Amino acid sequence: MIEKERHQRIVDILRMRRFASIHDLEALLKVSEATLRRDLRKMDKAGLINRLRGGAELLKTEEDADGHNPKFREADYLDAKRRIAMRAVSMCSAGETIIIDGGSTTWQMASLLESRNLRVLTNSFPIAEHLMRYSNNTVILPAGEIKRSHWAILNPFGDDFFAHYSCSQVFMGAQGIMDGMVTNDDTTLIMSEQNMIRHARRLVLLVDSSKFKNQGSLRLCRLEQVHTVITDTGIEDDAKQMIHEAGVELIIV
Repeated sequence: MIEKERHQRIVDILRMRRFASIHDLEALLKVSEATLRRDLRKMDKAGLINRLRGGAELLKTEEDADGHNPKFREADYLDAKRRIAMRAVSMCSAGETIIIDGGSTTWQMASLLESRNLRVLTNSFPIAEHLMRYSNNTVILPAGEIKRSHWAILNPFGDDFFAHYSCSQVFMGAQGIMDGMVTNDDTTLIMSEQNMIRHARRLVLLVDSSKFKNQGSLRLCRLEQVHTVITDTGIEDDAKQMIHEAGVELIIV
């Protein structure tokens, strides 16, 4: 890959992630750390990116100031989300048909799936775009409106797109998990997510430990309906007990 192509790829990655660490960029671009650091210095000097300690971010735009950046911003718990996503990807087998819901943690799965050969159903426009550009996975999208608040493709007429497919697993985040209930906040989005759950044999929740202290306003599903919860080492004992009492597999990374 020539320098110009690498620089464009770095910009594309940062448009999707807002921030990327040196480690992430090395894995995605398959270049040495020395080459990558040289690229980032040049791009920073040219005003293409903002080079930070340990990585780089896309420069802020007027669109950011209005709060309407269409790409996922760098979230808290980034390292934890990355580890959670790596564990989730390890659960996928070649030829499998899976569903990936949109979200900051599920987004971390996208780059890790580049070398896989899966059939991926997703309502996430950024995840679909990344997999189409950088992988050989088959990507299937529902028809509908791209909702800017989540950059998810949602059907306002409520048609159950996922009913047409037989899926082994659905990977999904959540706004919160408390009192044996998985919750989210958006009415339209939660209807799409409930359709996903109905048409996958296993529901795998990807949630960092902060989600056990939050509670959304809408019920997504009972915790008992979840097959596996993947979270980070920050999970507290009462949350562990809640998951075990629900008979749900708990994976801590």
